[in-house]
Amino acid sequence: MPIRPPLLLVALAAGLLSACSPPDAPEIRTLGSAEARREPYPEIVPTGPLLAQATTRVTPDDTAQVQAAGAETARRARLLQNRNLDQ
Repeated sequence: MPIRPPLLLVALAAGLLSACSPPDAPEIRTLGSAEARREPYPEIVPTGPLLAQATTRVTPDDTAQVQAAGAETARRARLLQNRNLDQ
């Protein structure tokens, strides 16, 4: 009696093989052409807010606010869990 691989294993293998295959891009198929030598999205440039966001430093006050928000979230989760257990 032949051994049949589980369907999930077959789907996983197919997904891995498709992920490893090279992309179907014209730049790869026509290497050396004018299309391959051009800049790939010259119209996209970083804007001022994006540059400012990239250089923003995290301060100790920011860290304290995030920790306080996390503590409040944990407190609310405990209250909800206790309420569900009481019902």
